[in-house]
Amino acid sequence: NLQLFPGREGDLAALRHFVDTARARAAAILEAHTTALGHRPGDGTHRRLGLLQEGLEEYARLLAKPPHPLPEANLPALSALGTSLSGLADAVVRQVRQGIFKTVRNLRLQLLAAAGVLLALGVVFAWQLGRRVLLALGAIETAALEVGAGRPLPHPPARLEKEARHVLSTLEQMTAELENRHALLLQEKKLASLGVLTAGVAHQLNNPLNNISVGCALLREDLEDGRQGR
Repeated sequence: NLQLFPGREGDLAALRHFVDTARARAAAILEAHTTALGHRPGDGTHRRLGLLQEGLEEYARLLAKPPHPLPEANLPALSALGTSLSGLADAVVRQVRQGIFKTVRNLRLQLLAAAGVLLALGVVFAWQLGRRVLLALGAIETAALEVGAGRPLPHPPARLEKEARHVLSTLEQMTAELENRHALLLQEKKLASLGVLTAGVAHQLNNPLNNISVGCALLREDLEDGRQGR
């Protein structure tokens, strides 16, 4: 339109507005790219975005003066610069899209790697926990069998957890208390048996003693009667 109607002010104002919008969007994209990925040496996207900004600045400078009408000498330069900027913008879009795809792919790989590491850690943790639980249960079972057989408790394994050691210690205290109560019960049974034996002996001795006492009493009465001449 500028070549066909170089003096029409509406086309020139619309083009200036489009260039200002493109400059603002290019600056926003460059800032977002720098914030997300940083400015790394050899970054093609960052370099192309810088070239695009410089080209838009040059394009705006060619449109800026004089405001009306636009010199015909600027039209070929504007056309060539516009073609260059259009190709550069397409290259930036393609490279940003490729960068997004690459970032998403890397994030997916990192997520899969993190999931694999967490799964491996879970398996190792479950295996270690299972070993400790089985070791504690085995030690408690062995102690219970030894107590049932009347033998002293074995020494707990060195790798046994604190909780399992507490259970074995409680079991050992319970065993000692049962042994004390068993000894007291045996003593009580012995005393009861001795009491029954004593009562039987006393009963067996009581009958002859009663007979002897009765006989002595009768003899004493007869003796008294004899003395009195009866």
